[in-house]
Amino acid sequence: MPSSATYTWETRSRVFQAGEFGEDSTVQEVRQIWRNDGAAFNVDTDMTTAESEGAVSRRGDLGYLSGTGLTWQQFVRFRGYTVRQLPNASGAELTLTWSTRYVLTLHGGSPPTLFYTPRSGLNFASLSRSILIYRTGWSVAPPAALDVSATDIGGTAISGGNDGQAYLVAQNRFRLTFEQDSTVTTMQAAAASFQSYQNKKNSATFLGMPANTVICEGVHLNPVKYEFYEVCFDFLFDEFYHHEQVPTMDPDGRIKRNNTGPTEVKWKRLPRTGVDFNLIYGGSTPLKNITERGYALP
Repeated sequence: MPSSATYTWETRSRVFQAGEFGEDSTVQEVRQIWRNDGAAFNVDTDMTTAESEGAVSRRGDLGYLSGTGLTWQQFVRFRGYTVRQLPNASGAELTLTWSTRYVLTLHGGSPPTLFYTPRSGLNFASLSRSILIYRTGWSVAPPAALDVSATDIGGTAISGGNDGQAYLVAQNRFRLTFEQDSTVTTMQAAAASFQSYQNKKNSATFLGMPANTVICEGVHLNPVKYEFYEVCFDFLFDEFYHHEQVPTMDPDGRIKRNNTGPTEVKWKRLPRTGVDFNLIYGGSTPLKNITERGYALP
């Protein structure tokens, strides 16, 4: 049996529980402990000494077992214990708990590969924005690859086209969420890294949407549980790729127009730097699939 200067202890049982995404995976161990000098075990005072001598783990200690054949158990950290005095105060029975938010999944392949990840997911919402349009039935569609259309959009001037008419443009908002381990990447380091995505547009196909059609509106970091925190990316896809109809102006600041409306109208949007948003996944195809599909199935 293992021992320290003051104590000897023995493991009576272990219970392993593997959790689903968003749940804890836990190890519970029942351990009995006695004083080496035969004195009564005092729950009020002995637990501090037992911790200092390694008879009981300290909160946050990493690892439970080591060796081949382990899966998520290698990531668990000690969370705490309960104590029950044994008869005649000869010792104590401890129930120790380790846990982690990492989840093991078998990813598709031949043979399948092991993949560990905390929770991740995708939320979707439809909304709209209002713009002013000056033409209908335009022949030039909003260009995904250009910030300004090369030519006039064509089409038919609306009635009262000099003032424009309100039009609702469909949008889709996406939120990607990931749990991260602060012992691997601190929240401060993550915040500094993820700022590079803010107010940028996608330079490559992302979530099935063509390049230059999605913008990153912002990134949020929030503590979740234990050493884990949640990273939330907010993305916005726009039916017109974030363009608006903008009429050409005269030098005096008024719309250049003829009898039916503006003489020239173009699609224009705010220029943004392109970034490959797929880099968020860190090159992990399993993480990308789990996040975008909504579950861990290959």
